[in-house]
Amino acid sequence: MMRHITYGLIAQAGGSQGSALFWCLVLIALLIAGFVGVVMLKRWVKSEVDGGAGFTLGELRALRDQGKMTPEEFEKAKLLILGSATAGAKSPIPEQRKRRADGDSEVKAQP
Repeated sequence: MMRHITYGLIAQAGGSQGSALFWCLVLIALLIAGFVGVVMLKRWVKSEVDGGAGFTLGELRALRDQGKMTPEEFEKAKLLILGSATAGAKSPIPEQRKRRADGDSEVKAQP
């Protein structure tokens, strides 16, 4: 009984089953295209972030072990990598920077 009422309402609204099916398929296609677009965007952003990091210590060790890098060059590169990592770890979070800029010298730990 409910099925007859639903089909009757669709017919009264001027639509047809074929038209409803067409628009459902269009909606599904748009959802799939949107999903694929988001996945591609996430991969692109991740590659941009990961690609700029340069060499890892493991890659530098491999270059040194293969003879493509001298031990002195390895030590310099290692110090640069470790120095940038510790500098990034010691930099204050943005809220702490704002407090310091406002003249609040006391920085409280976040819970």
